[in-house]
Amino acid sequence: MRIFTAINLPKETKKKLVSYQKKWQSLPVRWTPPENLHITLVFIGNVDKSQLKQIEGVSKKVGEACSSFAIKLYNITLGPPNRPPRMFWVEARPEHSKKNKVKELHDTLEDSLVRVKNTGLEEKESRVYKPHITLGRINQDEWKKMGQHPTINEEISMKIPVDSFEIMKSELKSSGAEYSVVKSFTL
Repeated sequence: MRIFTAINLPKETKKKLVSYQKKWQSLPVRWTPPENLHITLVFIGNVDKSQLKQIEGVSKKVGEACSSFAIKLYNITLGPPNRPPRMFWVEARPEHSKKNKVKELHDTLEDSLVRVKNTGLEEKESRVYKPHITLGRINQDEWKKMGQHPTINEEISMKIPVDSFEIMKSELKSSGAEYSVVKSFTL
C-alpha cells in the first residue's frame, strides 16, 4: 500500500481551485481531479499492514497533541521554485505569520514517524517542507515544444480551516494517481 499523510480541502475550496484550472486548459498539463486536491504533509511510501498500524498510532498521538489552525492559499505559480517547472501549484502559508502551524504539524509528524520503528519512514525528507496544492502536472515533452512559456503568478486569497489530517492511500493507474482516505485524525 502506497501511503502519505495530507490535509484534505473543503469542497468549496476544491470547486474554486478547479475554476482556476479552467483558465489554463490550453496548456499541456494533466490537471488534478478535484477529489485529489490536497496538501501533502509527509510522503511515506509503500508499507505493509503492521507498518500501517504503527503509522495510525503515531498519527493519532500527533493529532491529539496539535490544535486546529488555518492556512491561507495565496498564489498560483509553477513549481518547484528555482527549477524547471514540473507542476502548476497553489502556494500555502499559515494564516498568522507568528506561528507556522502547518510546518509544526509536518515536523512533528515526520519526526515521530522516523523515531518510531516500523512505520516505513526511515529518514526525514532532505528538501525544505513547502506546503502546496498540486493543481496539475506539466507534460514535459509538450512543454519543451512550446516556443514561449507563460508566466504564471496569480495572486489568490483563500482561507482553509484545518481541524484534521488523513492517512491517504495512493493507487497509481494509467490515468494518474487515485487517492482515498485510510483514516482521519482530529486536531
